[in-house]
Amino acid sequence: MFRQLLFISFFCLFPICYSSYIAAALEHYPIERPGPTTRLEAQKIMFENLDIYEKYIQIAVQQEAQIIVFPEYGLFGENYFETRDSIYPYLEQIPNPANATEPIIPCQNSTYDEQPVLQRSSCLAKQYDIYIALDLGDLQPCNISSNPNCPEDGRFQFNTQIALSPTGQLLAKYHKIHLFEEPFYNPADPPLPVSFTTDFGVTFGMLICFDMAFQTPSFEYAEQGIKDIVFSTAWVNTPPVQTATQAQQGWSMNYQANFIAANLGDSYHTSGSGIYHNGTVLTSYFNPHKNTSEQLLIATLLSSNENMTRPVPSQNQKNTFTSPSSLSDDFGSLNESKGTVIRTFKALKGSSGSFEVTVNNLTCSVNYTVSDTTPEEDLFAFAAIDVHQIPLIFPSSLEYCGLFRCNGGTDDLCSFYLVRGLESNTNFSSISVWGTFQSDVYGVLPLAASNEGQNLPSELVYYEKSDTWASFSISAVDANINVLDFGIFSATSLDFKSANK
Repeated sequence: MFRQLLFISFFCLFPICYSSYIAAALEHYPIERPGPTTRLEAQKIMFENLDIYEKYIQIAVQQEAQIIVFPEYGLFGENYFETRDSIYPYLEQIPNPANATEPIIPCQNSTYDEQPVLQRSSCLAKQYDIYIALDLGDLQPCNISSNPNCPEDGRFQFNTQIALSPTGQLLAKYHKIHLFEEPFYNPADPPLPVSFTTDFGVTFGMLICFDMAFQTPSFEYAEQGIKDIVFSTAWVNTPPVQTATQAQQGWSMNYQANFIAANLGDSYHTSGSGIYHNGTVLTSYFNPHKNTSEQLLIATLLSSNENMTRPVPSQNQKNTFTSPSSLSDDFGSLNESKGTVIRTFKALKGSSGSFEVTVNNLTCSVNYTVSDTTPEEDLFAFAAIDVHQIPLIFPSSLEYCGLFRCNGGTDDLCSFYLVRGLESNTNFSSISVWGTFQSDVYGVLPLAASNEGQNLPSELVYYEKSDTWASFSISAVDANINVLDFGIFSATSLDFKSANK
């Protein structure tokens, strides 16, 4: 395989030492088995999914891809696990290359015969001369008497992303830090960032799903100067807000980094994969339908220090925020609940508005202008959400300022958590959202989507932030774009520990 190498002087600033590389990401709906499973049955399922992986690796290599990323739960699915014992047959004891004194190459190595999935994955990387990032389950035995954090069953179970080199070497393993309704796994302890370096001069940070919504480990990667991320996910979409591809684009935009994301292809419920450069969408895929899907994405990425050809907005193209003291406050209805304030308004053709909503210490404001709409006018909402310790999901603080289309034409069908619609009739010529976020705005993500959950064109959106606020604007005067949602999101973990003992 042709491998693009950048020959640079010895004065190259590590880790950004390349001009471009070719990456692939697979959206994949895995073969899975309901009910209790034996170890042999689990291995069979994972090998069947590896067969599918191999088919797409071959295609990626034919198109000169140098690295390929696979989704979270891509080897065995996510639908049939409720207890630690139910996922146990799928786990393998994965060595930690950070502690190894010599390279770990499981392929055709009898030392790893008890880890057949790791072994075959290593052989795929070696056979096809490509870097692979994939997600599987890691089992690490522990002693309750010597380790106070050891679960009662005497083993840690981790949701794990591994990286393999073209020689089949296990380069890195990363444990998911922020679990999302995964009682069968333990969170990473300690919650450490993990990276690996390729022979084409790129150092990649590793992320799994919900981790990307938090400052750890994203902030650590930024601090280390790591500007390329491999992201395995089984992202649960809550349309129109926080669908997978808009979160991915927002992360890439916020951290000015390259982002290679592979999601499960389980209909609109978990669909959404993409490859991004500094917030620019190089290629993305979102399935808005109920059917499952497979999609291989391939793109050439520049160094994150290199700018794509993208028009710079003139001053009159950028939206200007109305100061809070002059915001109008005389239209729409106001709905309040614990930690949430939602104001609704009709998106009328030619209408415009500016108002603010406040909840706890979070103040959000919006300016908007509607350029066009169909005869069926949409009901929109602008929300300020500041929720702490969300029950049954994760111990964290969530902040959100944003505008989104409601699920129906009445206020009682307008909820941040329950909206399922994926169509908007409304074209906004401009929107600006601004918020006073309490968390470190380095971890605040801009979110935006058009019909069917598709990304908004990168050249139309502008994102700014300071130490205490963040703003997100769109200028789409000449574009026929129906906006589904537009806002800013932040989540801050309060406790990395878990009760999975």
